Amino acid sequence: MPGHEQKTDYLRVYFAGPRRKLERDPAHPPRHLLTEPGMSYRYEL
Repeated sequence: MPGHEQKTDYLRVYFAGPRRKLERDPAHPPRHLLTEPGMSYRYEL
């Protein structure tokens, strides 16, 4: 949405759910659903 480019906190909340399901140990840094700073997220096998 225009005007919401700087509001990225909702992405962190949204990706927390899939990250909990995909990662073996969600308490450690992710191995599969990776954050790409300034871009988005990337899924890596």
